[in-house]
Amino acid sequence: MSNNKMQMNVNDKMIEETAKDYAAYLQVNLPSQTRGVHEAVDEMLIRLEEFESIVGMVQNLRAECTFEHLVRFRSVHPALMELCKRIDALEHVVARASIDLVSLEAAVEAAEAELGASTTVSDRLFGIFNPLSLFKSKNQETTAASSSTTQEPSRQEPFVLPTIYKTEDAFNTSQ
Repeated sequence: MSNNKMQMNVNDKMIEETAKDYAAYLQVNLPSQTRGVHEAVDEMLIRLEEFESIVGMVQNLRAECTFEHLVRFRSVHPALMELCKRIDALEHVVARASIDLVSLEAAVEAAEAELGASTTVSDRLFGIFNPLSLFKSKNQETTAASSSTTQEPSRQEPFVLPTIYKTEDAFNTSQ
């Protein structure tokens, strides 16, 4: 039995040593191992707080700017509406001027046709750049005048001035 006891002591010692060896592997120093994680989390929380404060400042500045621009827009609103009305009146003037120009061109073309003047642009330019055309037209006028004296004088209707648009009709001149 002594042999048996001795063997149990040896086995117990071996088991104890093996347990101590493996226990060293299983020992966990949780605070030292999680220190890096805690530091990273703390640093991230600090950055999030900084970001939150920056976002808050930007929102406050945006609200102040919006309020300032809203107040300024409300103060400028009547002048802006007046400017819009004046632009609309100017568009009306331009449209009316276009209509008047078309009617005036028609009256000029009718007058040119009645007087026998050159009707095409190339004839007009040729007449301007040809110095002999001045003499030719004077000669034609004298022959036309002499022939009209022999014939009965032509009756001319009085010239009717086309209606011309006035800016006073669209804009208040008192301003």
